[in-house]
Amino acid sequence: MHEMPQKSVHDSVLQAYLLHLSLRDTASPPHELAVDELLVRLQADIDLFNLIQDTRYLNPRTSVPKAGNLHLAWEYAKNPAHHDMFIQMLRVSPVVFMVILELIKDHPIFMNNSNVPQTPVDYQLAVTRGQGRGKGDISFYRAMVTTMSRAGET
Repeated sequence: MHEMPQKSVHDSVLQAYLLHLSLRDTASPPHELAVDELLVRLQADIDLFNLIQDTRYLNPRTSVPKAGNLHLAWEYAKNPAHHDMFIQMLRVSPVVFMVILELIKDHPIFMNNSNVPQTPVDYQLAVTRGQGRGKGDISFYRAMVTTMSRAGET
């Protein structure tokens, strides 16, 4: 079974515009118009056709939030009944997470002097924890201490 290729938005809009032209010309036949009025209509049709063809985005562009599901971890931390889901996401309990956060939050590695604000430390830690899903969880802490030690040397 062959699938029909999906029509692009441009193709759909152009097809709808051509249908509009057919209906308009049926309701108001071109041969009944004065030449100057017909030329104005024709130029407007050409301009609109070119505008549809040349417009990159016919639908409004909206920004897509990139938050993922990290916000759920904060919700899970609020309710002890959901701590197991927090642990599943970040591989430590909310209490351990907060202790680690308290230990590292003021380290210079989490500060910058640029015009671009740095992601909050709790989010950086959570993302790093979420990625450390392999065996040997202690390697995460060793890597973090090593990185922070080296950053403090510069």
